[in-house]
Amino acid sequence: MDVKMIAGLLFLAGCLLCQVCCLEEPTCSSRCEFEARISRQLAEIQHNLSSIRQDRGTACRDGWIPFHGSCYLFDDSDFDDFLGAEHHCRQYGAHLIHVNTEAENMFIKAHLSKLHLLKWWIGIQDSELEAVWKFYGDDSVATFTDFNPGDGGDHGTEDCASFDKNSEFRWVDVLCNGATIRGAVCEMKGI
Repeated sequence: MDVKMIAGLLFLAGCLLCQVCCLEEPTCSSRCEFEARISRQLAEIQHNLSSIRQDRGTACRDGWIPFHGSCYLFDDSDFDDFLGAEHHCRQYGAHLIHVNTEAENMFIKAHLSKLHLLKWWIGIQDSELEAVWKFYGDDSVATFTDFNPGDGGDHGTEDCASFDKNSEFRWVDVLCNGATIRGAVCEMKGI
């Protein structure tokens, strides 16, 4: 039986018990109201637990969104440099997103399309060797990329990358400390 259905049945049972109680003893209405409130709260808790479990058991902190074992925070605090965005993510025990698969990329793009910022930092750089994109922090080469045509290659001082709304959230080369304001997509392992 589905969690929502169980919660609904518990709520209805509480209401029925309350009605019987109040018919027998008119002075117990405050107890009946209390029982009804508890039943509603229980239903809400069960619904929230169901939401947490929906992604194959991945649990995340409040405000973070689960996907395939990781949790994501879409923070639109207007970071205008890469290291500031990375530092912000690390305060949560996370890092700027390391996109590893097409499925993860599509998941992120779907969420970004609902938000207002034009550009969002990605946790990769090609500062050591142009067009060789490495994850910041562990120095491993990114095997999946989704650069917009004409981006991702040798662009001199553009050593960072961001999701770009104007390119349907394909990735673009950007200055690591550029003037364009961007959000941060933070990623951490699920709880």
